[in-house]
Amino acid sequence: MTLEEKRKQIEKWFDEAADFEYGENGKEVNLEKAFELYKKCADYYDVDPGCEDAATCLENVGRFYFEGKGPVAQDYSEALKWYEKALTANELTYYSDLAKIYEEGLGTEVNLVKASELYLLSDYIEDWKRAYDIYRTGKINNPAKENEIRLRIAIEKRNQRYYERSGYIAPAALAAAHAAATAALQTSGKSFQMPPFSKELFIKYFNSDFHADLRTFFKFRYSYGDCTYSFVMSVESFKENPGRLTMNWKGNLHYKMFSVGVFLIHTMAQVIGHLYGYRLMEDYLRASGWPLIHCGAGGHMHPIQVMYEGVLYPLNAFESYINILNTSKDFIKEYFSYFLLGNAPNLNPDAYSRLCKVVNIEALLDDIDAITDNYVKWIKDPDTDYPLMLFDYPRE
Repeated sequence: MTLEEKRKQIEKWFDEAADFEYGENGKEVNLEKAFELYKKCADYYDVDPGCEDAATCLENVGRFYFEGKGPVAQDYSEALKWYEKALTANELTYYSDLAKIYEEGLGTEVNLVKASELYLLSDYIEDWKRAYDIYRTGKINNPAKENEIRLRIAIEKRNQRYYERSGYIAPAALAAAHAAATAALQTSGKSFQMPPFSKELFIKYFNSDFHADLRTFFKFRYSYGDCTYSFVMSVESFKENPGRLTMNWKGNLHYKMFSVGVFLIHTMAQVIGHLYGYRLMEDYLRASGWPLIHCGAGGHMHPIQVMYEGVLYPLNAFESYINILNTSKDFIKEYFSYFLLGNAPNLNPDAYSRLCKVVNIEALLDDIDAITDNYVKWIKDPDTDYPLMLFDYPRE
C-alpha cells in the first residue's frame, strides 16, 4: 500500500471513528468502535508523523482516557502521554485537560508553570482566568506575568463588549464599502475638500478648544446612555447613522482634530502602560490631569475606537485625516517630552516625581511612532491586523 493509499485509509478510519462516537452519518453510537479506530489512527502517527488525521487522533485517544469514556477506564497517566504527543504534533485543542493534569498533579508531578502555559494556549477566556488564579493566589510569585495575564483577560473582555455593543463590522465588509465608495466618487467626478491644516492650527486647537471638547464628550457620552465608544468622523455620515454617538459641532476639520487629539492623548498614556505597567500609567494620568480613567467600560478607551469604521471612505477623505494625524503627532511628541522632563506644571507632585524618575522618553516616543504607523496602515487597509485593545489595562 502506498503512502497516499495508507493516508486515505487513516482518513476513512478517522471519519468513521467520529461517526461512531457521535452517532452520525447513519451509524449508531458505539464508543468501543470509536476508540478502536481512533487508536489505530493514533498508532499510525509513529510511522507517518506527516499524516494530519493520525496526529488529530492522538488527542482523541487522550480524551477517552482523561474522561474514562467508552471501553477505557479513567487513566490520567495515559491521558498525559497521548495529550503530550498531540501537543508535540501541534494538534492539541484540549489544553485545559492537560493543564488540569499538571495543575493538580493527576498521574504526574504538579507543574504550575506548565499548567499556566497550557491554559494560556486555550482559545477560551475562562482558561486564561485559571492561569491568572495560579499567579493571583501566590502559587507562583511573578507579578509581571500576573499583570500580563490580567491584561490579556481585560483585552478580551473589552473586545467582547465592543463587538456586542457597538456593532462590529468585519474587515471584508469594510473593504467592500471602501471599494464601493471609491467607485462612486470616481463616477461622480467629485473630490473631497478639506480646509487648510497646519501644525500651528492643531497647537491652537489643542491649547484651547480640545480640553473643553473632551469634557463635553464625557458629559454627552454618559447622558447618551450607552457604551458606544465610536465617533462618527463626518457630518454627512451622521445623517446616515443617527444612532451613532457623535460630536457634530463646528465642521469637519474641527471634528477631525478632536478625533486625532483623543487618539494621541490616549496613546501617550498607553505607551507608558505598555513599557512600565498600569501603576505608572495611573501616575501619568493623575499628574497630567487628562480625564481618561473612566473612559470606557472598566478600562481605558483604545485609540482605534476614535474612528467609526468605514466613515472615512473614500480614500482621499481619510488621506486628509492621516495628514492631520501625522502633523499633530509631531507636536504631541514635543508636548509629551516636555512634560516628562520633570519641570512641567502638574496636578500630583508625588505621582509626577515617580513617573519622571523612571521613564525613558526616547523609548516612549518610539512607541508613539509605532502605534501611529500601525493605525495609519489600518486606516488605509481594514484587513491590516490591528488589535482593538492593544494596551487596554484593566481597572480591577
